[in-house]
Amino acid sequence: MKLFSFHLASPGLGKTLAFLLQPPRPGTTRGLSHIEIELDDEDPVVSVTLARLRVKEALRFIRWGKPVERQVRDNPATTIALAAIRPLRTLSTFSIWQTQRELKQMVHGRRNDDASQKHAKAMQERNRKDFHHEFITLRFRPLSEHGIWEGSRQLLPTTPR
Repeated sequence: MKLFSFHLASPGLGKTLAFLLQPPRPGTTRGLSHIEIELDDEDPVVSVTLARLRVKEALRFIRWGKPVERQVRDNPATTIALAAIRPLRTLSTFSIWQTQRELKQMVHGRRNDDASQKHAKAMQERNRKDFHHEFITLRFRPLSEHGIWEGSRQLLPTTPR
């Protein structure tokens, strides 16, 4: 298992994480399936996405992505949800979820209300016509945290097993 120390852009705030999904080499993300390392669905999980946007698809991406951004940000199962862009094409997201089960429910739209379908519908649209040159989702098992983020010392919902 590979361990990583992940530091958000705040002095003294950091997380130690272990890979849950095995990422492919850069430049080889298209068409590869993710390999999950076992994690209990009730354990907390950190999700990170990295993408290189097709500039011609930017407006379409914003149309589909903005509702998903709100869906993740406003989900009561997230303790933090951040997005970043490096103009013009590089995008990244970072979120901490109380449980892997809740993350999976959001990703696949497994609730019966319209709001929970936004991510699943955006993934269908991406499959129809890709927004990105490259796209990868990484999941991590949080192992520890230290520091303060906007006055909070604990972003991890519980100590992972």
